[in-house]
Amino acid sequence: MVKKKIEAKIKQDPISVIIVILIFAVLMMGVLVYMHVVQHTQINQLRHDLNQEIELREVR
Repeated sequence: MVKKKIEAKIKQDPISVIIVILIFAVLMMGVLVYMHVVQHTQINQLRHDLNQEIELREVR
């Protein structure tokens, strides 16, 4: 039933379906890039914290 509705929609207006799929793909890419940036900043913060900890231990 749902499949038939989707097929009918594609037959009526294929360009709008393609546009929706492209928008969805762009949003997913945006989410992936955002997650990558967040992960990168967290890794840099951990490196900074680790370097501070090493310096503190060397001082002692």
